[in-house]
Amino acid sequence: MRFVDIIEKKKNKEELTDDEIKFWIDGVTDESIPDYQTSALLMAIVLNGMTDHETAKLAECMMNSGDVIDLSDINGIKADKHSTGGVGDKTSLALGPIISACGLKLAKMSGRGLGHTGGTLDKLESIEGFNVFLKEEDFKKQVNEIGFAIIGQTGELVPADKKLYALRDVTATVDSIPLIASSIMSKKLASGSDTILLDVKYGEGAFMHTIEDAKKLANAMINIGKKLGKDTKAMITDMNQPLGNTIGNALEVKEAIETVKGNGPKDFTELVLTAGEIMLVQGKIAKNKNEARAMLEDAINSGKAFEKLKKMVEYQGGNVKQIEDPDLLPQAKFKTQMKSQKEGYIDNIHSMNLGILSMKLGGGREKKEDNINYAVGLEMKVKKGDKIKKDDILSTVYHDKKLTDEWIEKTVAAIHCEFPDCAITLSLGEKSREAYERFFRAGANRYLLRHETHNEEHYRKLHPEEMSLKHRLQCLQWLKEIGYQTGTGIMVGTPGQTLTHLVEDLLFIEQFQPQMIGIGPFIPHHDTPFGTEPAGSVGMTLKLLSLFRLMHPSALIPSTTALATLSPDGREKGILAGANVVMPNLSPREQREKYTLYDNKAAFGAEAAEGLRALAQQLETIGYRISTDRGDYH
Repeated sequence: MRFVDIIEKKKNKEELTDDEIKFWIDGVTDESIPDYQTSALLMAIVLNGMTDHETAKLAECMMNSGDVIDLSDINGIKADKHSTGGVGDKTSLALGPIISACGLKLAKMSGRGLGHTGGTLDKLESIEGFNVFLKEEDFKKQVNEIGFAIIGQTGELVPADKKLYALRDVTATVDSIPLIASSIMSKKLASGSDTILLDVKYGEGAFMHTIEDAKKLANAMINIGKKLGKDTKAMITDMNQPLGNTIGNALEVKEAIETVKGNGPKDFTELVLTAGEIMLVQGKIAKNKNEARAMLEDAINSGKAFEKLKKMVEYQGGNVKQIEDPDLLPQAKFKTQMKSQKEGYIDNIHSMNLGILSMKLGGGREKKEDNINYAVGLEMKVKKGDKIKKDDILSTVYHDKKLTDEWIEKTVAAIHCEFPDCAITLSLGEKSREAYERFFRAGANRYLLRHETHNEEHYRKLHPEEMSLKHRLQCLQWLKEIGYQTGTGIMVGTPGQTLTHLVEDLLFIEQFQPQMIGIGPFIPHHDTPFGTEPAGSVGMTLKLLSLFRLMHPSALIPSTTALATLSPDGREKGILAGANVVMPNLSPREQREKYTLYDNKAAFGAEAAEGLRALAQQLETIGYRISTDRGDYH
């Protein structure tokens, strides 16, 4: 038999015989057929498809390419469940203990996550000590004794599929329903269960993007199961928003625990119960779905399901205390709340983007060899259709690193998209030129980076050793070259500052010609090396502010919050001295406390609207009104 003839046959849309398919898979397994020929056949299949019989035979041959697990030692009907994957899919973690508490045996082998979808094994390994690699005999013993186990693949299951998938991944031949269906079912068939439930997901956060394709895939897999003597059922579920409320390993484990206890999110709980109904009927534990639903709800409400979960974790070496108290699971160092910028309804939630975001936080793998951070992820506070008000929390981001340049870039882009007519000013310190360029392309217009002092000796006194005046000035030059309206400036009265230093600053700013000039009095913070130093002079600040206005008539010069902190009417005095910008502190009170730049910072109430009204009233007393124009430098 010549393999080139098999390629030719499929190229001409002819059906392959059983012997031809077996010849192919045997050749893939023992590597007697070169990759370039297999790649050619894969592309022919993508273009011309396979019949139901071909697809089933392909699955059977791949199943028999390696070990096939014999579960006959386990008493009763053995069930398995497979999900095609989606963002926030932690179904097996909750479903397993609930159906086993009803008397059904679940013998499940799972995989790891790659890309934006998480893997069940990764979620389980966020539990301290949990062992996903049981020996086959221990796996069977556990299922017999407590009713379920979830482990990684044992032995050499379906080696042909591993090789085929590696080729499909690099030859643009992944997207083929016969190839997808045979790949999934070969592994399920090799795992040895009597019944299989397939959860085929569709939508942005799923492998299949449309419900039509999901149905085609489900039917193809059901057909394979029937032809090979397995009771196979499927359910089609929508993944156009994350399943449940959490994305990320430990966060999803916690949500699964709450669901087993009866406190899970409605959408996730309903999916688990629907899957459980089908599986209990398949396993002949219940006569119909109504009876099955009653049994499942009793397992949850009685606490039997929760006890099963604890028993499973105990059997597989995990820390049961983390199940009893999920707050003991891995915790991220930081929590950042993402709030709505306006009132309205949630029209869409981009599941895939959120999954990718969780991956980039460290909660998933871009490459197989990447390490997982079990603590990070996202907790969603809204669903599609929810009505929200301005400043409502949309999600909480759990992260171990401070937000990256990529995060900043995406945030700027999102603000720019939402408010295209607004100027976006950044004050993020020293960055690389590349980072500045990325922020600018994303929509940032202005950048404030005070040089602090133009005197080298004075700069050394104020800054850590790793910082340099030379680099600070280089950053300012980059910002101007890129196209930002660039701001620089000083603090008046910093420790060691002299009149000579101030003259040097005046000369530098005259030469640099910034579009913005930030000038305010120094105010000490008690937790810094300068905590006991005196504050700067309001009077000197006002004098310098007037000088800068005369020297730079078009510049944007703020009357700073620091002036208002040192003097009750400091902001008004700043305006009268020549300032033309006000920068009130409108941050929510709980956020303000996280970044106190100096002690006793002035603010105009906890709510933005209240703050603006108070500020407007103050300025009216000196004959000024607030303008919300962009105020671009000309």
